[in-house]
Amino acid sequence: MTGGEHWNDVVKRYFREGWALDQFDSELLELARSSELIVRRHDLAALDRLEQWLVNEDVYSASISLGAFLREAARIAEIVPREHRLERRAMRQVANWQVDPSATRERIALLEQRFDILLNRALRQRNAVVHGVKTVADVVASVDACCKSPRSRTWAEWRTPPARCASTLSGLR
Repeated sequence: MTGGEHWNDVVKRYFREGWALDQFDSELLELARSSELIVRRHDLAALDRLEQWLVNEDVYSASISLGAFLREAARIAEIVPREHRLERRAMRQVANWQVDPSATRERIALLEQRFDILLNRALRQRNAVVHGVKTVADVVASVDACCKSPRSRTWAEWRTPPARCASTLSGLR
């Protein structure tokens, strides 16, 4: 830390981008998993005509090719049945990210703003605890949850974007 810099400034500088990219990556992975399941249940023949983005390695694990998923996003959106409105909307958004890097940048910027909000909440909770103010358990729990990565990445891993989304994000800077 440099003189006059607060701990939250350092956290923001070193973790904001990594957190946003991790959240973006998690969104894509979750949508890739759920869309494959939806298409498999709805139209197995259509799934066979698409480039495979989910490869089941065994009963308990699978690999996801985000490149294949992004290339097929527009076609997947057409196949997903109407009753899965949220997934269809998310797939259309992913298809838009595939063709419009500025839309992808906007999503990542929104996630960075979310990090700022959560960091500010954590700062307020820290100050409340330090100064003896009674805290609200639900608010503390929301701050604690945002500080944990779904895949428990180490500090060094936070400094580099996940390898799975590196090719997607290469044209964004």
